[in-house]
Amino acid sequence: MPAACLGLWLTLGLLAPCLGLPAGDGGLAARLGDRARLATWLRGGAALQAPAGRIDALGAGGLQALLRPRGPDPGARLAALSARFLEVPYLLSPLGEGPGHPPDEDPLLRLDAVDCTTFVEQVMAFARARDLAGALRELRRIRYLDGRMEFGLRKHDMLAQWLPDNQRLGVLEDITQEVGGADVRWISKRYDERLWAVRRRAGLWASVPEERLPRGEHRLPVVPLGRVPALAGRIPEGTLLNVLREEVPGRVTRVTHQGLVVRVDGKVCLRHARRGAARVVDEELGSFVARNQAYRRWVVEGFNLQRIRLPAAVCPPGGRT
Repeated sequence: MPAACLGLWLTLGLLAPCLGLPAGDGGLAARLGDRARLATWLRGGAALQAPAGRIDALGAGGLQALLRPRGPDPGARLAALSARFLEVPYLLSPLGEGPGHPPDEDPLLRLDAVDCTTFVEQVMAFARARDLAGALRELRRIRYLDGRMEFGLRKHDMLAQWLPDNQRLGVLEDITQEVGGADVRWISKRYDERLWAVRRRAGLWASVPEERLPRGEHRLPVVPLGRVPALAGRIPEGTLLNVLREEVPGRVTRVTHQGLVVRVDGKVCLRHARRGAARVVDEELGSFVARNQAYRRWVVEGFNLQRIRLPAAVCPPGGRT
């Protein structure tokens, strides 16, 4: 089924309750636009030419069939779903709040182009649901504070918003200490008025209300980069890996990349949307570490590791939930 059919299917009343939008008073239409527009969002405005089996070629029925099976192994589910994104093209910041909702009118959901975070977010949402309606509800919770789809409530900063809030929701569980043991050290960043004054002068974060700006000190455990190869075998399948860089005055973020740890032909790999490769790829973790060790302009300090928690509805008792 082509993406246009998926767009049509989504508009038949299914998406309104998922997004908390009224179906009968124009609220749904205001957020989603008409059927043709939604289909255009989903296929990125161009005719879809995805290889058979890739996530953006499955259509509504294929997606439903992909999400429906249950099993006791969360890592296997995450690996299987994320594999459907392999070779999907890289595009920076492809998701937004939809047409008519500035400042970011990009689509709410897009399967034919991802960056590192929207790849992770959509895999997490699909893995935590048994149908597309549930996946869209999960995506809303993962991406937005209080689950309200507004630009100012999006979890823009990884260290201060995205990671801690998804831990609070029970979507993530930090396992860095579990994997790294005595090798783990803690990094921190302070968000204060001086930092935000610099960023706002540069025109960044200007659309985020003052009261929604992160503040205070936020900490995160990391495995030092040089210790990762020796510990790679201890990282569970499906683990979310976050790349932490050194503190630079005036820069908001320290988390600059994400991906999923998977096993491919017996090798520990990072499955990620890599800008340099212009697509989603599997990269041996040792190779990824070596590339990161070579960065000199903004040094990579290490990796943070998070377990993606899946509900019992998709991973029944007997596996980790």
